[in-house]
Amino acid sequence: MNFKRCHWIIVAILIGLVFPGPVFAEDLPDLTFKESHSWGTTDKLVISFEKFTIKDSSIFLNTDKLFLDFSILNKGIANVPGGTVRFHVLVDGEVKLNDTESGFLWESMQAFYWTDTELSPLSAGTHTIKVVVDPDNEIAEIDETDNEYSEIITVRESSPANLTFVQPAGWSDKIVVSTMKGLNTDSPVIDSISPIFVDSASVNLGNTRIEGSDFDMFLYIDGQKKASYKDLVGTITKDIPPEGNRFWEDVELGMLGVGSYTIKVVIDPDNLIEESDETDNEYSRMVTVVSPSCYSLNAIVSPQGAGTITKDLAANCGGGGNWGNTSINQFSYPEQQARELEQLHENSLQLLRAKTFTTLKAKAKDQGWVNVIIGLRTQDLWNEYESVQSFADIAAKSPTILQAQMGLLTRMMDYKVLSVKKFKYIPYIAMTVDNKCLEYLEQDPAVKSIEEEILAEPLLEYSNPVIGSAVAWQKGFSGAGQAVAIL
Repeated sequence: MNFKRCHWIIVAILIGLVFPGPVFAEDLPDLTFKESHSWGTTDKLVISFEKFTIKDSSIFLNTDKLFLDFSILNKGIANVPGGTVRFHVLVDGEVKLNDTESGFLWESMQAFYWTDTELSPLSAGTHTIKVVVDPDNEIAEIDETDNEYSEIITVRESSPANLTFVQPAGWSDKIVVSTMKGLNTDSPVIDSISPIFVDSASVNLGNTRIEGSDFDMFLYIDGQKKASYKDLVGTITKDIPPEGNRFWEDVELGMLGVGSYTIKVVIDPDNLIEESDETDNEYSRMVTVVSPSCYSLNAIVSPQGAGTITKDLAANCGGGGNWGNTSINQFSYPEQQARELEQLHENSLQLLRAKTFTTLKAKAKDQGWVNVIIGLRTQDLWNEYESVQSFADIAAKSPTILQAQMGLLTRMMDYKVLSVKKFKYIPYIAMTVDNKCLEYLEQDPAVKSIEEEILAEPLLEYSNPVIGSAVAWQKGFSGAGQAVAIL
C-alpha cells in the first residue's frame, strides 16, 4: 500500500473520532400537542370548570376554577434527553403556571397526558389560554414552531339564579298534556277514558349553577297538589348550569272526568333558591276533557232465521240507536270517525317522528355518526304487522319497495351515507348517517319513520304475525323434533 495513502486514511479516522459528525434533524425529538383520542375527544386542549371530565365546558363564570387537560407527543426519532420537560400555562400572555416534569423516559412517538391542571378563577370577559412546552428551547427539536397551543374562552359575570319555564324545540307548549307517553306535543283530543301525561321544562336564566338537590317541583290540578318531582324522580345531584334545563316528563295523572281543568307546575315552591325574579316560578294552562267517541252498535243474525236479538240496554249515543239487520258491516266505524282516527294516528306518528329526529341529531352531533332504520312511504298501502298469507303477494310488493329505497339513496348522493342495508320485503332501509344526513331525512316527505338501530330482543307479539307462524301451526308444522343451528 502506498505510504501517503495510508497516512491520509489514518488522519481521516482520527479526525472522525475527535470531531464526530453533525446530528441530523431526523435524530432529534420533536414535541407537539396532539388530539387526545384516548379521551374520546379530538381537542388538543380541554378547558372545563369541572374535574374529571374530558369535554370543554360551554359556559364559564368568574367564580369558576378552571381545569385543563392536554396531551404532548414526541413525534421525533430520538428520545427526550434526560426525560425532563418544562411547560408554561399563560393567560392573556401572562405566565400563570410554570411546571417541570422529570424522571421519566420520553421515547419517540410516545405521548404524555396532563389532566386537571388547575387555574384560579378569571375575571369576566374574553381570555386566551395558551400552553407552551419547552418555552426556553432547552430541548433541541426537529421543529421548534409547534410547541404551543391556545384557545379563547369567554367568562361571564356571576349573577343570581332565575328559574322559569321554557318551551323547548319540538314541544307544543311549556306544559304539554298528552294521552300518550313519550310525546312532547299536546293531544288534539283528551277524553275521559284515556290516561293523561304531563311534561314540563324549566330553565335557569341566571349566571350561577344550581345544585340539583336544592329545589323541588310540584304539579297541581285545580289547586290540589298531585305530584312532587322529588317523590317521583328522586333527588338530582347534577347541577343546573346557566341556560341549563330540567325536564319533568310523562307525569301520569290517570283519567279525569268530563270537564275543564287547570294544570299548574311550580318550580322551587319552598323558595330555597335565591333568585333575581321570584314571580315567574309557575306556569299553568287549561285543558278540557270530553266524552269518548260513541259509535252505533249494529247486529246481524246469521244464518237468517236462527234466532232474534233482544235489546236490553237503552241507546246512549244521543239517539235511538241502530238496532236490527242492516247492510252496514257491524265491525266498521262510521266513515267520518274512521277518518278522524286515521288522522289522529298520523298525527301521533308525526309527533313521534319529530321527537326521534331531535334525539338522533343530538346523538350524531355528539358522536359524529348514528345507525338508523328508516321507514319509507310506498305507493301501496302496507301493514308491516299483517300475517303472511302468501309469500307471492309479499314478493309482488318488492319492486315498489326497491323503488322507494333507490329513490331515497339517489336523493342522498351528496351526503355521507355508510353501511346501507336494503330490506327486500318490507319498506325499510338501514344506514349510518351524520347530522347533515339527518337534517335532510327530516325534510324528505318519503321518510315515514326513523329509529336508532340497536340490538333488541324480538317480541312474539310482532314477530309471530310477520313470519306467519299461525299459518304454519294451522298446517301442522309445530317444530316438534326439530333442532335449529345458528352459524
